[in-house]
Amino acid sequence: MKQKGYKMSVWLFGDYHRNATGEKEFLTLNSFPEQTSLSKSDTVIITGDTGLLSNVTDPDSIYVKEQEWFATRNYTTLCVMGNHEHWDTFDNLPTIKKWGANVKVLKTRKGDLFFTITGEVYIIDNKSFFVVNGALSIDKSMRTIGFDWFPQETISTRDSNIVIDKALAIKEVDYLLTHTVNADIVRHFTATGSNYHNIKYKCHTSEFLAYLSTILKYKENLFGHFHIQKSIIVNNIKYSCFFKNKPLKL
Repeated sequence: MKQKGYKMSVWLFGDYHRNATGEKEFLTLNSFPEQTSLSKSDTVIITGDTGLLSNVTDPDSIYVKEQEWFATRNYTTLCVMGNHEHWDTFDNLPTIKKWGANVKVLKTRKGDLFFTITGEVYIIDNKSFFVVNGALSIDKSMRTIGFDWFPQETISTRDSNIVIDKALAIKEVDYLLTHTVNADIVRHFTATGSNYHNIKYKCHTSEFLAYLSTILKYKENLFGHFHIQKSIIVNNIKYSCFFKNKPLKL
């Protein structure tokens, strides 16, 4: 139990992809020793593509084992929805109130995991986080709809309208929490490897985020998606991409 006066904390972690390429290594005690002093009052945010959701319920499945592993951590896990997610499962999760807003909850035998909802603003550690989920899968032609690709991955017209109305009403937050980044910034995170494809393919969510930046003020955009750990400042706004990093404290 935390001592009186303990201040909760927020940490950022990049795409997890259900540990497809050793992402869990960065969450071990060796890489992330700070977790020993954390509690469920502390929040680790995964910036999309967790790969944790599935319609598989077999308790011995890799999905359930991964879900329960996160549920048993000292901290609370909050997941942004990326593009490589099981969106049908997300849509069917129950919604509860937490951090001052609506959030999806996945209940496991060993605890709960939480998933962000587009258009919600979460207040965590006295910081405000405005959420826009999703991104375009540039490999969707190699995937199967309803199995490992879902059209919900990019922002809908309905959700766009919800976000616009909310942004016009509140005008300013501390952080924009997303999976991709606005289209005007993408090129700064696609200079190496195969990430240039993110410029070739137009992402509706990314284009929408460019518009959102004209009506909502925020000091930093926190995101994943581009498989690079990098931060830049453009027009006095910080853009931070997380990937294969130990959780970094805000």
